[in-house]
Amino acid sequence: MLQNARCLVKFKFSPKDSRVYEAKVPLYLGGNTARPYYMVDVRGEGQYPRLTFDTKECIMPPVPLGFPSRAQFYVISQGYDNLQLKACHASAVLVSMPHAVHKQITSAATQDMPFFCTACHHALWFQQQITGAACDEADSPCDMCSQITPQTIRPPPDEQHLPLSFDFPEGSLVGIAKEKLPVNVTFTGSRPTSFTANVVFLDEDGKRFSLPITGTTDASLLTIKSFLDVRDPHPVALVSARTSFVVMHVEAFRNSGLESHHHVGCLMLVGVEVNSNELVWDAAPNGPPQLDPRGTYKLPEGGFASMGPTVSPPALSKFLTAVSGKQFQNPPNEMLASRGLFIHDLLEMFSGKPMPGRTASRGSGRRESAPALLAGYEGLLAHLKSQGALLNAVKPELLLDIADFRLILTKREAKAASEAELEALDGWYDLENDFELLSFKAWNAVIYQVLRVFVLARVTVKSFKSISGMEGCQLPPDSALQNSNVYSTAEAVLLAWMTAHYYKVFPVAAQRILNFDTDLCDGGALGALLLSHWPELAPLAAQLALPPPHKAAAQYNAGTVVKMMEELQLPWQLQEEDITRPDSRDMVLLILYLYQTLPQLVPRTTLDFAGKLGDKQVKNIELAVQGGKAVVYTARLVGQRDFSLEASTIRVEPGSTASFPVQFKASTTNPQTAKLVLMSKRSGNGAPPAPPLTFALRGEVDARGPLKHIKASAQLYEFQEFEIKLSNPFEADCDFSVRLVHASAADLDLDRLRGSNAKKLDAARVPKKPKQDGKDPSAASKGRVFPKPFGVDRQRVRIKGSAEESLKGSFLPFTLGQHTCSIVFEDASCGKFVYEVTGETSLPQPSNKFKFQVSADGPQTRDISLPWDNSQIDAARRTFLDRHPLAKNKEQVALAKGEGDTISPSATFTVEKNSTRIEVPDSFTLHRSALKADATAAPAPSQASSGGALNRKTSKSPRQSVEQTDGGVRPAGDGAPLNTLRVTLHPAGAGTYASKVVLTSGGDVRVLDLEFVAVKAGQQVTLEFAGPARDKLMQEVPVVNRSSQVVHVTADLRGGEAFSGPKDLTVGPGQTAAYPLTFRAPWIGDYVGNLELNFPATGATFFLSFVSSDRK
Repeated sequence: MLQNARCLVKFKFSPKDSRVYEAKVPLYLGGNTARPYYMVDVRGEGQYPRLTFDTKECIMPPVPLGFPSRAQFYVISQGYDNLQLKACHASAVLVSMPHAVHKQITSAATQDMPFFCTACHHALWFQQQITGAACDEADSPCDMCSQITPQTIRPPPDEQHLPLSFDFPEGSLVGIAKEKLPVNVTFTGSRPTSFTANVVFLDEDGKRFSLPITGTTDASLLTIKSFLDVRDPHPVALVSARTSFVVMHVEAFRNSGLESHHHVGCLMLVGVEVNSNELVWDAAPNGPPQLDPRGTYKLPEGGFASMGPTVSPPALSKFLTAVSGKQFQNPPNEMLASRGLFIHDLLEMFSGKPMPGRTASRGSGRRESAPALLAGYEGLLAHLKSQGALLNAVKPELLLDIADFRLILTKREAKAASEAELEALDGWYDLENDFELLSFKAWNAVIYQVLRVFVLARVTVKSFKSISGMEGCQLPPDSALQNSNVYSTAEAVLLAWMTAHYYKVFPVAAQRILNFDTDLCDGGALGALLLSHWPELAPLAAQLALPPPHKAAAQYNAGTVVKMMEELQLPWQLQEEDITRPDSRDMVLLILYLYQTLPQLVPRTTLDFAGKLGDKQVKNIELAVQGGKAVVYTARLVGQRDFSLEASTIRVEPGSTASFPVQFKASTTNPQTAKLVLMSKRSGNGAPPAPPLTFALRGEVDARGPLKHIKASAQLYEFQEFEIKLSNPFEADCDFSVRLVHASAADLDLDRLRGSNAKKLDAARVPKKPKQDGKDPSAASKGRVFPKPFGVDRQRVRIKGSAEESLKGSFLPFTLGQHTCSIVFEDASCGKFVYEVTGETSLPQPSNKFKFQVSADGPQTRDISLPWDNSQIDAARRTFLDRHPLAKNKEQVALAKGEGDTISPSATFTVEKNSTRIEVPDSFTLHRSALKADATAAPAPSQASSGGALNRKTSKSPRQSVEQTDGGVRPAGDGAPLNTLRVTLHPAGAGTYASKVVLTSGGDVRVLDLEFVAVKAGQQVTLEFAGPARDKLMQEVPVVNRSSQVVHVTADLRGGEAFSGPKDLTVGPGQTAAYPLTFRAPWIGDYVGNLELNFPATGATFFLSFVSSDRK
């Protein structure tokens, strides 16, 4: 070789076995073969011809039901000259389906190979030493689980268990001429499914080369959101009508004229691309929303990129924060940092059961804990898949952090015993650069599937029909809630739930909600949902413009809905952009949270408070906690301020109860309502928030209960005035109307005291169940109806809050007994209250005084002639018309004038007396005919009004009876003259006998003052006094006691102011005492007096008469 020249040396390698060959080749210079100039190391590996693939696993993009999912991979020939490819998927490693879906066993039993029971959907594991199948749910295996054995399992034909199809677009021949051949795989599922199957390629010698293929199809936005988010390079507009919405290019939309059509619901997202421009949604009137699978669609990116979103959606953080009791900012990163603890806490919270696969303690070193953590994630994924989570694309290694991932790869590389095992690690090393992003997406996928299986699945048709707050809502048929190819039954229920409340609250503007984005962007459905469950939001809801006439109105609606959410104080911070630019998956979480929360705001229990104005009442709510952790509630009152709380928070310990007091102190008498909301707040013990508790509070004041009792008194037929101190019980200034009702507060019908009818309810109105004044059951039954006794001088009064004002009341009774009235004070804003006035009526002044001097020997009878008219009633009627406040009432004036009296020829009185020495008849009858020549002539109304109360019937008594004949009225057989009361005195000796006789006939009451002076012969002494005026003269009257007992003497001195003396005197046994009788004339004149000395022990009376003659 020339200097600086180069020479090519070729080595040939022809291996005979599949192994590694190594050799050293010497290089000699100048023909010197004794010593090599340089030794060249050569290495070669002998392999049999084989096939490889450009990917370690073909992960197909998730699609809705009925939509084909497609993927492409390359088969690479290594050592084949020409090979005709043939594909078959011989074994399905794992198939995950929801519980409602039939699970097929797709391969023969192998060691540690999971299958699924077709009845209960429990995972089955066939072990090498076990002849039968063991169900994971060992406590409740189904009958079919116990019947399945390895012998009964047969792999079905390939085309039956998984609808996979393969296509070779460039032919199926691979070899020297074409070392790399593309293969298209297509999968279309009619039921929610996630699978991993091995596709096997065979060579001419029957060697098998397999590639795992993973696919997912589902009807849930939590799974297939990536399919709906495929971007079109051309801007589009999403046009939502009442029954469907389509996606069209912006230019086509602008040229269509739809912008001006009123039937177009929401026009939004110009410039946001959703799949392809031919995507069409539709829904039959009684069918679910459907996505038409016809046409050409863009599929999302396959591989690990299809696992989940690359960012943490804000709604996911808000939902987990609201329901878990922990504060989440970035759930995937926080799940990763917790090394599996948070995800297990969520699972146990959502399922209520301890979850398998909980990882080892954090205290272990990373090198030791990484394998245990990976094993825990493997168990976690296996459990989630057995529950129906569609997570075949997620590998447990992707749930590790980058440090643990590298440790696991290092351990596996150290344990690798073959080149094949080392080659298998190359695929994982290829993911190292993008591992953190893939781990983030994997955790997102796991979290969404946990929510889908354990939270969203609880929304069922049955729960929808029984959920609180559906009163007045029209429910859709079950056919509208099932068999959608895009939405699960739970999501369809959420759409129907919003639709029902939309039509309930805004029936004119409402439309059926078919999706979770465009139909919600105007804020109408969300506003209706909040208002329906919390009517107190009505002032804010009234600001919604529905349907929004332009984009600015929709933006304003969104702001209003945000304010409504803030008013509810729910732990979900909604933004305007969440509504105007909605993300369908985020809105599913929001509506799911509202579905769980808003019905809890509908009160299921009402606490009733009833009492008097100003009274403080307290009721306790007993709270209990289910679970092993304490719960802290924050209390909030919404409504009237008369309700109050002693504390704003309460802590309830596990296994115990706590009382939460609620106070009510009425400041008005109007019915008041409020709501008490107990919201569970996050505590340091990690307990999830308890559901909200809502109680309706209702306070009613019995306005009939009088705030004051006022007493008045008057003699019958006498006018009296009394003061009413009015105190405003309300804090506000009030303008009270004053109504006086002649009924007790207990008998008031306050509902009748409203509106225009209140003026008609005067004292003249007789209630349906009247309570009559006086002893007699009815004055009207005796022939007369008198005006009501009470009155008040003002009909309106203005008074400042908590101030006082004086009113003047009047009391003029026409009947005996106790009279009661209620004064109702009412303000339009603050309500009403009552004062009760009780009037006590005593006997009238004596209408006549009669004095008789009779003999003390034997009964003495006198006849008293009585007039028909009662002058006291006539005087009371005139006083009523002149001074009583009710004199302004026409009906009362008519009664005062006697226009309501009935005409009767006689009046019968009951007779009572207060002395046992006086005898009178039990009844007495006055006859009008005695006043006229013609007894049968009817008296004029004016005459009827001047007498006592009249009866239409004549009455009889043992003492006196009257016979009515054509010739007039005759005296009875006892000889008493007509209209004459016969009175008989039965004296016990000499002395003065005084008595009052009361005659009562309905409202005609007469009091006769009688005085009988009984004198015995020889027992009457007359004394004469003579002296100058104003001079004092005294005469001692000796009283002798000849008995052995002390004698008490009472003196009754009558003679005006000129005579005086003590009222009693005591005389000792055998002694004589003097009674000092004093005379002092105030002026010149003659004075007469009487002195009675009564001896109670013996009943004797000594009578003295005295006269005086005064000189100047």
